[in-house]
Amino acid sequence: MHEHNKQTVIEFYQRVFAERDLSAADELICEDYKQHNNVFIPPTRDGFKGYFQQYFKMFPKSGTQIEKVCAEGDHVFLYATHWAANKLFKVNYKVIDIYRVENGVLLEHWDTIEGIGLFSRFMYMIKPLLRL
Repeated sequence: MHEHNKQTVIEFYQRVFAERDLSAADELICEDYKQHNNVFIPPTRDGFKGYFQQYFKMFPKSGTQIEKVCAEGDHVFLYATHWAANKLFKVNYKVIDIYRVENGVLLEHWDTIEGIGLFSRFMYMIKPLLRL
């Protein structure tokens, strides 16, 4: 079960954050998905999709590199680096995501995000003001 949960999260991450395929959310996130850190992302599947539709428009180039994935019970812990760029600037950040997975879909999510470098840290701090 641990391995299946890990593969579900890896597939989700690859499709959404590397390939920018938001249709993966409909397949891999349950309808009543709970986003616990909802400072930026509304706490539902539709909120997730709406946020990242805007994010991908604002940052036409973005990517991720998964560094480590571990699982215990129905929880998957993932550490990754991300970057996003537009014509004006590029931001780099590290993320630790925790997902609760059941029957091949994501039920809940927690995270912590840290900007890499002074500019990325500054942009992350003012992000709520910019409505990104």
